Amino acid sequence: MLGGDGGLDAAQTSDAAQTSDAAQSPDATALVDAAATGDAAIAGPCAGAACRGAIVVSEIGVGRLVRIDDDYVEIYNRSAFDADVSGCVLRVDGALSATIPAGTTLPAHRYYLFGGAMYMRAPTADASYIDNVTPASWVAIDCGTTRLDLVGGAGAQTYERNPISVAASSTGAYHRRASATSTCAEITGTGSAAAAGNGYDTDDNETDFVVCGTQEPQSSQAPAEP
Repeated sequence: MLGGDGGLDAAQTSDAAQTSDAAQSPDATALVDAAATGDAAIAGPCAGAACRGAIVVSEIGVGRLVRIDDDYVEIYNRSAFDADVSGCVLRVDGALSATIPAGTTLPAHRYYLFGGAMYMRAPTADASYIDNVTPASWVAIDCGTTRLDLVGGAGAQTYERNPISVAASSTGAYHRRASATSTCAEITGTGSAAAAGNGYDTDDNETDFVVCGTQEPQSSQAPAEP
């Protein structure tokens, strides 16, 4: 992919029986919910929790393209300013899976890639994690007590407003759209929006993502998009 958000929000769930994302997280009571009021405008460089609205999960590959457990999670800075993501963490199904090293800045419109335990292909991941990502997993990026973004795959019990309804295949991925009408043909390969950046975000996973048959992870070495 060339080139979200949730916390403790009852509006994220599709019915009353569905529990919130924070209720299933190890640090549930500490998480701050900003989804109810929408993303704050990013008016300049940000750091940590202040980057809510800038940092989103942009692509999730459920693995097994090359070998078992070669899944990955890609994030994207959709703002026009640098974001200091030092110490922010990746959670997979609630487990703390990876911590971004101190001194890490994600420049405007650039990517950062987390690779699974057996992720050994190009591009090289910026960080690794040990928990497997499946089609039904949910992943989140937390900074301190603030959740920057949350994405729930098909069948996930935690998500933003609605989970992605169609499961990605072992050779496919969940791709965040570049715009409301983005299709897989447009945002992958040499499509017309392939370099538009994957920053479309309405706080609804089903609306914001499209399930594509290709995996196109990008790391911090990829050029800015757009």
